[in-house]
Amino acid sequence: MPLSIVRGAVRVAWLATGWGGEIGWLDGLNATLTLDCRHAEAVLGWRPRFTDWCDILAATLASPA
Repeated sequence: MPLSIVRGAVRVAWLATGWGGEIGWLDGLNATLTLDCRHAEAVLGWRPRFTDWCDILAATLASPA
């Protein structure tokens, strides 16, 4: 479905019922949400705590709920 139609439907729903939320969140559907952390690594010496989804999943499953 074209993003313009979804955006219009959310806007109508928001105006009519207050349902649907902020239209700006739809922009995430049209672009990648991946961040490039090279600048933080170079300038701040930052290193990621996890390097891939397997590490994240293992940490999540090992955490007490």
